[in-house]
Amino acid sequence: MAKKATQQRKKKKPTQRSLKPLLWGAGIAGLVILAGIVSAAYCLSSYNGEERWLYIPAEATEAAVADSIESTLGEGFGSRVTRLWEIQGGKASIAHGAYLIKPGSSALTVSRDIAKGRQTPVQITWSDARTIGKIASRLSRNIEADSTAMASAITNVLNARGVAAAQHIGSLLPDTYEVYWSATPESIVEKLHDTYLAFWNEERTAKAKALGLTPEGIAIVASIAEEETADRAERGIVGRLYINRLNIGMPLQADPTVRYAIGDYTIKRVTVAHTRYQSPYNTYVKKGLPPGPIRNPSAATLQEILDSKPNDYLYMCAKEDFSGRHNFSSDYATHLKNAKRYQEELNRRGIH
Repeated sequence: MAKKATQQRKKKKPTQRSLKPLLWGAGIAGLVILAGIVSAAYCLSSYNGEERWLYIPAEATEAAVADSIESTLGEGFGSRVTRLWEIQGGKASIAHGAYLIKPGSSALTVSRDIAKGRQTPVQITWSDARTIGKIASRLSRNIEADSTAMASAITNVLNARGVAAAQHIGSLLPDTYEVYWSATPESIVEKLHDTYLAFWNEERTAKAKALGLTPEGIAIVASIAEEETADRAERGIVGRLYINRLNIGMPLQADPTVRYAIGDYTIKRVTVAHTRYQSPYNTYVKKGLPPGPIRNPSAATLQEILDSKPNDYLYMCAKEDFSGRHNFSSDYATHLKNAKRYQEELNRRGIH
């Protein structure tokens, strides 16, 4: 009995002093949980503004990056993104680029993308152009580099790849491409020219050869066809007409080449004086194909020339209804009648 009583006396109730460590531990745990909740709320706070592009240029400092973030996304959300970016060791050199920030994006996600340089691709596009300058201008609209740098890159890259200067304009296919805003002009030109080279696979090259032309020759014919008619349904017919002329040694006598040679695309009525203008691009005074394309032909027109059905047309004249379509003929007498109707309508409308 004495032993049992001794054991019971040893089982004392916890004292206030013995409870303190437990209370401290619970308090700390609570603070950690609270801090976690606050931190999560901070990190996961969502952007509720309009969709915006954030641009960070190449020369930006860390301070400039922070300014760009806050000025673009607003002081509240932007400051959170900036703080989280700094915590992740954000560097301006890596942040360089463009980022599309959409409503609902969390501060943590945006900061991580910037910290890792995970840019949003931008689109560059153009549908047609008559000069390298025009192509460069359109390509530079959505990228960091300017049109001067882009024009230089087109020349330098294509020269380095062995493309003749007269063929430069026909060696980039007009289309819509995805690139990064910070991409170098050289890398963009390489991508575009690689797409052109991929277009000219064995099958298409064989089709060009069957027409008696190289890919470069098809590009020249396609460029003339695009200038001759806005009606895509006619482009294959027009292309085949000029190929017919080439095959019999007849001068192309294409009015668009005269306008290109003179450098005046506003000429609506090509006169005899215009056709005597001395230039390797004037197909009234020079037989065969001009040195290069007179505009940047599309992949669709190249394909239409390659797939064009044979015809015996040698002449064409714009229809007198000014529909943009043409009257085609295989004999000169019929052509003269078509031309007379068109000339009379020009006179009636006072077009010189």
